[in-house]
Amino acid sequence: MLVFAVLAAAMGASVSAPSAQDRYPVRPVRLVIPSVPAGVHDIIGRVWAERVKPQLGTIVIDNRGGGGG
Repeated sequence: MLVFAVLAAAMGASVSAPSAQDRYPVRPVRLVIPSVPAGVHDIIGRVWAERVKPQLGTIVIDNRGGGGG
């Protein structure tokens, strides 16, 4: 009988309440736009970022113009 009590206590201690996970994403989202600022792609990317900000959190816009730009 004592063995069952010890096993029950050990099982109760090993099973813990589920912990809440962090919201996804944990880090800020980095949106890379392959053109210079104030271009068409930049404007579309910034409008998109404002729309999804409530779901994803912080969005960092990173403009990277290519070799021809």
